[in-house]
Amino acid sequence: MGDKKSNAKGESPHLIAARIHAILARESDTAVVFRRGPSNKTAVLKWDLQTDSFDIGQWFYGSFYPYRCDISPDGRHLVYFAAKYGRGSSMDEYIESRIKAELGEISWFHGERYYQRMERIVNDTATRRERERQIKTGEYSDCSWTAISRVPYLRAVSLWFNGTGWNGGGLFVDNGKVAINHAPGGSVAKIGGGRFVEVAPPESCSDWKYKGECPMVYFPRLVRDGWNALPKEVFEKPLDGGMTLKKFFICGSPGEGHGCYWERHVICDDSGQVVVDGADWSWADYDRPRARVVFAANGAIYSLRCKGFLAAPKKLHDFNNMKYERIKAPY
Repeated sequence: MGDKKSNAKGESPHLIAARIHAILARESDTAVVFRRGPSNKTAVLKWDLQTDSFDIGQWFYGSFYPYRCDISPDGRHLVYFAAKYGRGSSMDEYIESRIKAELGEISWFHGERYYQRMERIVNDTATRRERERQIKTGEYSDCSWTAISRVPYLRAVSLWFNGTGWNGGGLFVDNGKVAINHAPGGSVAKIGGGRFVEVAPPESCSDWKYKGECPMVYFPRLVRDGWNALPKEVFEKPLDGGMTLKKFFICGSPGEGHGCYWERHVICDDSGQVVVDGADWSWADYDRPRARVVFAANGAIYSLRCKGFLAAPKKLHDFNNMKYERIKAPY
């Protein structure tokens, strides 16, 4: 359900709506929905666009990054970036054990000696071999990772450990090829092969100023999926009948009901006049086969028929009352 918070005066709590983001597959009637709230709990659902049915996959307890995710063109696979910050790396534990073996129980007065030994051990042959061994045996672990899974689940069929909150995630080039958002010159541990071929990111990934952050994946994904990039992080997608859906991407301090990135939307006619103000839409896209705009607002997903925009939006599903639960992937 939504996250309940009390105000500074201790008055009765109110409900903050679930945060919704979705990605429509390019070549199928499937979408993936990310339902977030409270902030460290995210549910992944499969959306059948023909029937408007929503099937829960799994929940994730930790930090999840929908803007760095993508769905394969056939709607079968998901590439995502997630983290459990505070969880140690298996190599950090190995390095720490070697330092302790040399210094004994570590305390503050070891200071310079500690960092000298750490620098030496991190870069020596034994550490490199141990890292290679852990990757080969599948023992390697770290606090953040990029994975490919089967929609709407999160169990990895391909896995890249990342280790920080920078970079991560990726883009599907086609159903068998994926571009992973690695840090330039970074050291990433890939666990398991899978059937996906890793290719270089599109050139557009280097055009944006947000190096290592969510827009490095999200903006190229928007352009690939038919959005035109305008100045000042504004994107527009043409609709039928000369209308245009505009997306305003905003970067700033996290606020009530949104993180440090959020969006606003409007629909304009062919003269540029606003005909629908989607100021409270947290996500929106154009479902072209069904000639409708689909959007998220106040923890629910709606559809709006494009012909004249005279009818009221239709609520497809309300996600606010969902509760975290442990669900195992069936594979």
